[in-house]
Amino acid sequence: DGRPAHTHTYTYVPYEGHEPTCTEEGLGYRYCLCSQADADYYDDYQKNVPIPALGHDWGEPVYAWAEDNSTVTATRICANDPDHVEAETVSTSAEITLPAACEEPGETTYTAVFTNPAFETQVRTVADVPAAGHAWGQPQWLWAEDNSAATAIFTCGSDASHVVEIAADVTVTTTEPTPASAGQTIYTATVTGPDGVEYTDVKEVLLAATGPQITGQPADYTGPIGDVADFTVEAQGQDLTYQWQYKSLKDGKWYNTKADGYNTPTLEIGVIVSRDGMQFRCKVADVRGKTAISAPATLHAGAALTITVQPEDFTGPIGSTASFTVEAQGEELTYQWQYKSLKDGKWYNTKVDGWNTPTMYIQVTAVRSGMQFRCRVADVNGKTAVSAPATLHAAADQAIIVRPAAITVLPQVK
Repeated sequence: DGRPAHTHTYTYVPYEGHEPTCTEEGLGYRYCLCSQADADYYDDYQKNVPIPALGHDWGEPVYAWAEDNSTVTATRICANDPDHVEAETVSTSAEITLPAACEEPGETTYTAVFTNPAFETQVRTVADVPAAGHAWGQPQWLWAEDNSAATAIFTCGSDASHVVEIAADVTVTTTEPTPASAGQTIYTATVTGPDGVEYTDVKEVLLAATGPQITGQPADYTGPIGDVADFTVEAQGQDLTYQWQYKSLKDGKWYNTKADGYNTPTLEIGVIVSRDGMQFRCKVADVRGKTAISAPATLHAGAALTITVQPEDFTGPIGSTASFTVEAQGEELTYQWQYKSLKDGKWYNTKVDGWNTPTMYIQVTAVRSGMQFRCRVADVNGKTAVSAPATLHAAADQAIIVRPAAITVLPQVK
């Protein structure tokens, strides 16, 4: 017909009542309006042709959380037909991503994952874990030099940076000494802790008897078999006399001895197996017949058990590994490391790496900051020595913060 070839672009016009919907075809006529030499005319006009379905024109999904964050409902509505709605409700998974502190709540992260790919995974973090509260244990007591005042220092077992100091009420009770027996003064400190519990601590001061005065007590002696042990007492008084005694290992009674120096300030006695563990003391009398008895000293047969190097405090970041080392001298030594509970202040054996060797290893965590460790060393004769305590300090400003994928509650170190 003299017109150039072209591809038709149809315009569809639905019949009334036969309009297409999102999912169903309509019915109507179609035409192509072509242009040539500025003359418009219809070409390829057709009636009763199907009109393609419109398809959904979904709006942006809307997400509604349950009040307790246990479920999330996703909804989207078609712009072509508001009656066309897609909705899906799913249960959330919950993970504690920030544990509660003493005074601050922890956080829970809730995650909702949908099966409909049109809906995106939803995540919400809520501070809904109640604060743990303080874990106050037994206090550390700080006494004045003359015992007239005392302060109780409470440290939270959950966070060692939380410390409360309370001045105690101190009461004093004195039993006066007599010529035959010593007296004593008892100082009792009482406080009501931050947990509302009453705590007490007692200091006892011995008041010497009014007879002879023991000014230097005999010391324990440890030496190899065949050696000669010596025990020395120092005393003050008028015209003093001495009588050394030993405590029978059979009946537990005290008997006078005739060993070298038995009636002098220094007793000398041979070290033999049968005397291992035997105790010796000295009864001192003055011219008036008043007496004083020294504290007992013990003879130990065998090489002396001695702590030669004490463990040292450790400071390191959370996540690092602390190590504590003790050095000791003695025969066939065994080791048992212990920790001091931050809750009750008691010492307990531990089973961490190296617990039965000179060096133990333990991971640095926030809850262990301020915890003390010591080593109990024993020799082949059953003699024991306990090292000085060393303290683990978690360096908060160097902490390695790791967000766990899941929360695992660890038992206390044993």
